Amino acid sequence: MKSNIDDYTLRKFQRGKDVEDWFIKQIEPKEKQKFLEYRGVIGFCDSVVDTAKWDNPVGIIPLEVKSITNMAFKWLDKEGAKKGHIIQNAFYAMAMNVDYHAITYIASDDYRINTYILETKDSKDEIEKIIDEFEKAVESKTIPVFAPREKWMSDLKYNNFPEFAGLSAQELQEKFIQLSEISKNS
Repeated sequence: MKSNIDDYTLRKFQRGKDVEDWFIKQIEPKEKQKFLEYRGVIGFCDSVVDTAKWDNPVGIIPLEVKSITNMAFKWLDKEGAKKGHIIQNAFYAMAMNVDYHAITYIASDDYRINTYILETKDSKDEIEKIIDEFEKAVESKTIPVFAPREKWMSDLKYNNFPEFAGLSAQELQEKFIQLSEISKNS
């Protein structure tokens, strides 16, 4: 099956993977790609690290690694860690039942590094709300209207289900019924 993602974007993702692999080799984590689960939601954190020798030791925590452009790296001091990255990694921290988590940003052009250590409690309520919304949709057997939580989510090339984006609740229900019928007859 051919990907809808263009070659440039695929190379950009590969560069991010290469940068992450390089960094993980430098830090010797306790674990890599750790499977985690919280309230039935699963994920794989990039690494689990022991911060005992860090400037700010906070125990054994999940560390998420993000490769960004030099231009984006310039904005880190102004904006701090990206909200979506914080939510993702705080989820891992909740699954590990730890009070802190860290996100490392690496400028993919020259490998400058900036690491943020964040408190899990600051994102807990939002994560609980997201999971509650998901569980409610599953329980009610409805497909919620797609509402991007971040700007990049509006770009359909990153959306696994672009045919559902932009549909109203009624249109989603109709599409669900249509696909259910096709599935039954296959």
